[in-house]
Amino acid sequence: MTKENLVHYRYLFWACMRGHIFVVDHILYNFGISPFLAEKEEEKSPFMLAIENNQEKIVKLILIKEFRYGPN
Repeated sequence: MTKENLVHYRYLFWACMRGHIFVVDHILYNFGISPFLAEKEEEKSPFMLAIENNQEKIVKLILIKEFRYGPN
């Protein structure tokens, strides 16, 4: 994963945990970062954090999204 993609991944991680749906949508649409990718340190994906923190809107957004993953 490039340094730039890692920054976007961290924002996605934070936004999923906090429930910031517009940030999540922006990152998924514009940068193609996978919400299912688990970081080594945390061992949880942004998607799992959204589930654990009861972010229902984020979970629904991720589940209905068609992804176009770029090379990370």
